[in-house]
Amino acid sequence: MIVKVPKQDVDFVWKDCKPFLEKALDDTYNLEDIYKGIQKDFFQLWISWQGGVECAVITEMAEYPQKKILRYFLAGGKNLGHWLTDIQTKIEDFAKRNGCDAIEVAGRKGWIRKLHGYNQPVFIIRKDLWVKVVTHKT
Repeated sequence: MIVKVPKQDVDFVWKDCKPFLEKALDDTYNLEDIYKGIQKDFFQLWISWQGGVECAVITEMAEYPQKKILRYFLAGGKNLGHWLTDIQTKIEDFAKRNGCDAIEVAGRKGWIRKLHGYNQPVFIIRKDLWVKVVTHKT
């Protein structure tokens, strides 16, 4: 069963979602940022439930002057074959109901092989402007 978790119910599944999301995190967010974003309705949490949480997917709405986009930006789980097609369908339906023009996926290159109907119109590249200095206390 695929569910968009209402923000008031996130605490019931959060401990089961955290390990999946943690593996997908980079240096732009931490788990606390994601949790707070869900509570403030900035992000949406989607899960597959098969006797327990099988996956967690985080989406967000991005509004540009000419388009409204639903963006997947974190996803992780187990038993990919059980939930991938169904979660795509649910998220696409949600995007349509919310007036989105398109769906974007921000993720690793391997997702292009798994997500049917998607193409890669652009590459996102990044340059970090500041070097983080780590000091060790002795």
